[in-house]
Amino acid sequence: FVCVIDKNGQVIFSPETEGIFKPGLSSQTPDLRENENPELASFVSRALTESTELEVITVDGKDYYMAGVPAPTVGWAVVSVVDKDVARQPTTVMLDSYDAISEEAMKSYSDGIGNSAKTFLVLTLTVLVLAVASALITASRIVKPLEHMTARINGISGDTSFEMEDIYRTNDEIEILARSFETHSKRTRDYITRITEITAEKERIGTELSLATRIQADMLPSLFPPFPDRKDFDVFAKMIPAKEVGGDFFDFFLTDDDHLGLVIADVSGKGVPAALFMMASKILVQNYTMMGYTPREVLRAVNNQICRGNHEDMFVTVWLGILDLKTGKLVASNAGHEYPMIMAPGGEFELVKDTHSLIVGGIEGIDYKEYEIELSPGSKLFLYTDGVPEAADTDNNLFGKERLMSVLNSVKEQGPKEILQGVYDAVTGFSGEAPQFDDITMLCLDYRGQENAGGTDVKEILIDAKPEKLPELTEFAEKFLDEIGCPLKTKLQIDVMIDEIFTNIVSYAYAPGEGKARISFKVFEGPRRAVITFADRGIPFDPTKAEEPDIRLPAEKRKIGGLGILMVRKSMDDVRYEYKDGQNILTVIKNI
Repeated sequence: FVCVIDKNGQVIFSPETEGIFKPGLSSQTPDLRENENPELASFVSRALTESTELEVITVDGKDYYMAGVPAPTVGWAVVSVVDKDVARQPTTVMLDSYDAISEEAMKSYSDGIGNSAKTFLVLTLTVLVLAVASALITASRIVKPLEHMTARINGISGDTSFEMEDIYRTNDEIEILARSFETHSKRTRDYITRITEITAEKERIGTELSLATRIQADMLPSLFPPFPDRKDFDVFAKMIPAKEVGGDFFDFFLTDDDHLGLVIADVSGKGVPAALFMMASKILVQNYTMMGYTPREVLRAVNNQICRGNHEDMFVTVWLGILDLKTGKLVASNAGHEYPMIMAPGGEFELVKDTHSLIVGGIEGIDYKEYEIELSPGSKLFLYTDGVPEAADTDNNLFGKERLMSVLNSVKEQGPKEILQGVYDAVTGFSGEAPQFDDITMLCLDYRGQENAGGTDVKEILIDAKPEKLPELTEFAEKFLDEIGCPLKTKLQIDVMIDEIFTNIVSYAYAPGEGKARISFKVFEGPRRAVITFADRGIPFDPTKAEEPDIRLPAEKRKIGGLGILMVRKSMDDVRYEYKDGQNILTVIKNI
């Protein structure tokens, strides 16, 4: 709103009906220059003598934008007052405020005209004509500009704005009021323009971060199981970034048929810079490892290369190990990373306080230490970043390594995937509503050894994908299961599984009667298990990623399909899928 303050510091015109801006002409009307609020008193004093800047004044606990302009001809000041909260609202709210100001102004002026006429009538009838004429002239000079101003404000929409016109140039308070509206209109438009630009920029940044997240995810191994044809080990890893993109990374790769490289690392910092540094570090570590370097040689080479162009002084902690899959010998080097945890066969997970070397990216030319650990078949290796033990709850209590080891030992009999899921569930359950401040990255290796990699001769059958061929396949399977001494209950479970998988191949992989399926059977020792592999060249489909039906719902509300796949996944010990050389390859494992 806009108010007028006379030379005595009293509000003589204002749309306000309450508070310090309520107008009055009596001796009880307060002098705002002497107000107990020093900011307001100082502002009013200055506004009577000079044009003020736009200032933020706190009145009765609320913040207002105020700007004052003196009227030298009468010694008054016109003060524009805008609620700071209102200034943040859209243009429509501001227009409503302008409309209210105009209506109040017109009402005040109209009331003033009426009161003046009554006063003149009481004083003398002789000046009645002059009073009426004066009132009409005053109305013409004041009301018409205000009416035009109201119509102009009500008509503002789209890209138009309130602008100064000749009708407002009255050299009095009306002109000051119009200029105030013009200033507020320009500021509102500028504010909306800035908000629009900021919103567009945030959307652009969000899109780029989303793309960066996908790129980073593609840089890490994501296909599990990664080596379905290898039975001497199993590995699983996952990373949950604290922001859209993270600085942690993991990697595992075969340098040859008998050696497996394992990497887990944590880059300093967060967000996009850490993600870029992470990708460069990951590529360097893998490349040098694939060239046949030992872990200490890899870290030395990567450190030297990073230090030469590390203008941002970033660094990365790295644990790198190379496992001989034949002997179980693990050669590793630790560049300032967390201690690994290892479980011996039949034992529990224990912390291995290995020898630490300096971080990668710290000082060029340093050497890194190396150590060896012997893994026996049945051993498990757990690697992690500090985001796991340093996860905090709402009271800033840390998850800690002792709690981590306790969780690991509670799920030690499970596979790598289930172990990591158990740890992650424990961490998130501990943190509760507390935000995740650091990336959470974990890797688990189950070393089974060469003695568990082999099996009996493979028995397989190539059969037409037709419904009438199911009895032939079932008979072939039962003969194999009888030969290996499979228990009756397990045999029945396998029969049901074969029925479901073969029926899916017949019904969905091919057009009716057009394809074949190859089913192979093999038994492995230590632990004893049957491995059945289905291969077809039909439409690619991964049943392990199929959405599980909600069996809690009544049958009429459930989606059709999915129960058979769910039954297979629940009754078998492991189900793995890959699409290779144009074939769907589904491997089902059942302990016998």
